[in-house]
Formats: sequence, C-alpha cells, structure tokens
Amino acid sequence: MTGTEAAAAVKANDPLIRNQLVALFTQQTSEAMSTVEGKQKLRQEALKQTQQVMNDETGKPMVEDLLFNNLIIQ
Repeated sequence: MTGTEAAAAVKANDPLIRNQLVALFTQQTSEAMSTVEGKQKLRQEALKQTQQVMNDETGKPMVEDLLFNNLIIQ
C-alpha cells in the first residue's frame, strides 16, 4: 500500500479515530500532562488506539507514528 492509499484509508476512518482520541484525551489530567513523560505516554496510547481502529477497519495498522503539532491543556 502506498502512502497515498494509507492516507486515504486513514481519512476514510477519521470519525472513528477522532472518537477514540477524544475519549482518550478527556480522561487525561492536567497533572499527567504537565510532564514530558505524561505527554509521551499520551502520544503512545493515541498511536496504539489509532492503529487499533485502522487494524479493525482495514486489517492493517497503517499508522507508524503520531505527531502532535498543538496540545492545549485547560
């Protein structure tokens, strides 16, 4: 599968991925997010959940890594 095909598959499953990530993010505490380790753990869990959605929907995890370009903690 090419990068373009994988990107299209991820986009097609965007609602499922977003649902999983929103549920994950709402479980976080500001204390956990105040450390580098906490943010790294969140990124790894988000990757794991994204890969699970893609594996369930396409049979392949598709996503190798995630990059947060903006993280706002309220």
